[in-house]
Amino acid sequence: MFSLAKVLMEMLGGVRLSQRLPNVALDLPRRVLEILEGSEFPLSQESKEMVARALEFDPSSRPRRASEFAGPIVRDLSG
Repeated sequence: MFSLAKVLMEMLGGVRLSQRLPNVALDLPRRVLEILEGSEFPLSQESKEMVARALEFDPSSRPRRASEFAGPIVRDLSG
């Protein structure tokens, strides 16, 4: 899930996540949520929170299935 969320952020933003947030550590989910909430990306609050959850340090806090992660994002991006 972590990698899926990272790739999504890079695709939406057009820049590597490590370049956008070079000194990020355990606060990655919070920082990504701030970026998403301050952006014009066509994502619902549910999708933004799902992306942030997928970037949690603790794998047990991340979505368990790709379909759980992708569902709201696909709905948002499909229009």
